[in-house]
Amino acid sequence: MKTLFYVTYRGFINRLKKALKRPVTYLFIAVAVAYVALLAVGLFNIVKNTHFNNVKALVIVITVLLFFALPSSYLMYARRKGIIFKPSHAHFIFNAPISPKQVLIYGALKNILMDAVFGVLILLGGILLFDVPLWKMILVFLFWVFMTSLQEGGIVILLYGNEKVSVEKMGKASKIMLGVLAVLGIFLFWYIKTYGFSLASVGALIDYPGLQMLPLVGWNVAVFRLILLGPTTLNVICSILYVVSTAAILAAAWKLPCYGGYYEEAAKFADDYQAMKNRNKKGETGNGKEKYRRIKGGVKGCGAKAIFYRQLLEYKKARFFIFGSMNLVCFFIAFVMAWTYDGASKYAGMFLLGILAYVIFCTSGYVGKWEKELQNPYLYLIPEKPIKKLWYATQMEHIKSFIDGSIMCVGIGVAWHLPVWQIVTSILLYVLFQAIKMYMRIFALYILGDNFGLQVRKLFQMLIQSSLMGVGIALAVVVGMVINMNLVFPILLIYSIIITVTVMFLASYRFEVLEQIE
Repeated sequence: MKTLFYVTYRGFINRLKKALKRPVTYLFIAVAVAYVALLAVGLFNIVKNTHFNNVKALVIVITVLLFFALPSSYLMYARRKGIIFKPSHAHFIFNAPISPKQVLIYGALKNILMDAVFGVLILLGGILLFDVPLWKMILVFLFWVFMTSLQEGGIVILLYGNEKVSVEKMGKASKIMLGVLAVLGIFLFWYIKTYGFSLASVGALIDYPGLQMLPLVGWNVAVFRLILLGPTTLNVICSILYVVSTAAILAAAWKLPCYGGYYEEAAKFADDYQAMKNRNKKGETGNGKEKYRRIKGGVKGCGAKAIFYRQLLEYKKARFFIFGSMNLVCFFIAFVMAWTYDGASKYAGMFLLGILAYVIFCTSGYVGKWEKELQNPYLYLIPEKPIKKLWYATQMEHIKSFIDGSIMCVGIGVAWHLPVWQIVTSILLYVLFQAIKMYMRIFALYILGDNFGLQVRKLFQMLIQSSLMGVGIALAVVVGMVINMNLVFPILLIYSIIITVTVMFLASYRFEVLEQIE
């Protein structure tokens, strides 16, 4: 085990030294510190203003975290995809004279370290935000870090290293766990629909006794309730069950014979994960194993239109055409917001714009096939203007963003009874802001090239993009507050059109010269 810890420690030190030699690292650190400081101040104000600064609130936060984190972790372990090994591990560590169980613990070390990080955040949050006594938070921290980590390590060995259970049976077990999660999700939607989404309704759900009776996860919650809220008959019994079950899991994991039967699957997953990382660095999507349909006929296009029609032909061969996971995300957002809020406020339109802005900020943007076009030499031989090539190369991404924007804006707008013109304007704003994000990515690639790396280009893109969008949003809000809030939509629309056209013109130079690739 000392060898594995040395490999981890040495690898971390080498990566740290390499990072500190790059000036951009310090810029990232400054941005991260500023973001964390702003987030901390914002959370502090929200907690104080909503009177959420009490022990019961901390219990709600911990319960939500546990029910979101633990079941998904168990599911991934059952599918043998919860631990990320690298291809180098398959060549060196798997072949080393080290116990397969120790290799599993080494692989799960990142997950255990994340538990420790969350434990520190909960410790600081409980003391600074929720006014919990220090001795209670120390107990919470120790239990979160040590007991939860011990149980997770035992579960990793039982699910990953269990060679007595066949892959087929383990797959059925993971499907059963997925079904249980689906049932819990349906119950949660029903509860929110029936009782509404408020602190009172969430608190009532958290206090439901049956929640603590659920094996492992519920028993874990009971221990934190025992520490923070005091003993009751139910949480004492469930806490004892949790300690006994953890001891049983550790004993079973200790006695379980494990000879490295999972190595083959782990090595295959390591190769797939590395291939996925390489595709992400290139801006590609999917898992590299997409199935294509056979289609009859074809499409025709002259000049720059040929770029669009070639992409259309590729999408027609795809299994789901232009539709993907982002459509499901947008539908989920629309469904949740439509059921949890009635749009009674006069600022409901502003709330919709805020939701769209959050989605645009959190998602990576529409990459699609335009970046692949830059690698094709024939693109630069087409006798068309660069801006025309850019337009047809990104046209399909605008269509996809229009579909996603329509799903969210129509679903939320109809449920909130917003005016039709606000819904239509919101869709156009979503398309325009996504276009700005995409064109800024192309512009960053044109200005910086490939020499500065993907992360530097993303930072450059984020700074300029945030500045441009922030100016427009601030201008629209000021005019709306001074004159009329209905002016926010047209001002944002006009501003977005101007910025989109400008950034598009600047980004079009990337489609002009082939040598810019190097």
